[in-house]
Amino acid sequence: MTNIVKNQHYVPQFMLRKFAKGKKHRIFVYDKFELKKFSSSVRSIASEEHFYNFDHIGDISLGQQFESQTNKRYEDKFASFINEFLPQLLHVNEYQINEDEKSIVAKFMAFQHIRTRKFREESIRVNTDAKNIYMDQSPVHPAFAHQLMYMDLELTDVYGKNASSYLDKITDTLLTNYDWILGKNNTSNYLYTSDSPFAMRESLQGVHNRKGVTGSVDYTILSDEIYFPLTPRFIFLLFEKNSLPRHFKKDQLNILGSNEVINLNKAQVRRAFRQVFSTDGNFETADNIEFETRKKLINEGLDPRILLTPQPKKNDV
Repeated sequence: MTNIVKNQHYVPQFMLRKFAKGKKHRIFVYDKFELKKFSSSVRSIASEEHFYNFDHIGDISLGQQFESQTNKRYEDKFASFINEFLPQLLHVNEYQINEDEKSIVAKFMAFQHIRTRKFREESIRVNTDAKNIYMDQSPVHPAFAHQLMYMDLELTDVYGKNASSYLDKITDTLLTNYDWILGKNNTSNYLYTSDSPFAMRESLQGVHNRKGVTGSVDYTILSDEIYFPLTPRFIFLLFEKNSLPRHFKKDQLNILGSNEVINLNKAQVRRAFRQVFSTDGNFETADNIEFETRKKLINEGLDPRILLTPQPKKNDV
């Protein structure tokens, strides 16, 4: 096989570049595991070698197909739309998005939701007591389960409208069950993004708990609030029908306050698998979240000697 792609992204580079600066597209990174901050090219983040490959069964051909064809199919339409849509927002107070365009955005959001390392790790744990999902007794390897979802997308394309993939069902949920808001950030703080930018207010397990889904797993159910940053200044906010906060208005650019930006950045930190991304390297909110998370773990009995802990800021948020 020629032109093998080793470094496979689960957040597309065209999205990451919208948070980067300069001709070399440098972006600031916060590593939740090691509590390190550094700058990087977008080529080197939100990606892993052979992420989509069936390495554990010795087959890389499907992974290459996912990387070079499946991902591109869902990315291209959204990239074309968003590159035309965003410049229109710079000098207007209202925005218009027709049903076809909304469908393009919803399908990309759904695809972005299920393609990440975060989803791979989190989905296999839902409604289980599994702590180490890589142990031999685990019935399904997380990578294999995740790749089966990609095969589901491919089979849907083969069998056409008679088949319905996870992606179709999630897309339909986004289009029918949510009010869509576009937020504009005029504050001095930039919006974060992350290696899991489709940030739900609740975890997958939290959604299952709230909806009373036990004994099985439904990957198509979603949180009551969803946050999807487009740039450091613009973000889609989705709220379940009949739960839209009063101060938000449909079909308008809703100006976000400082506290709202901080809370949206908190959501990106909490839902990121490992890396949070920033345009200017201001990770005060990320530090505060990780400090509080580790303090909670220590209070629950975890040995503090095994935890890296960021220094708390004077003005915690």
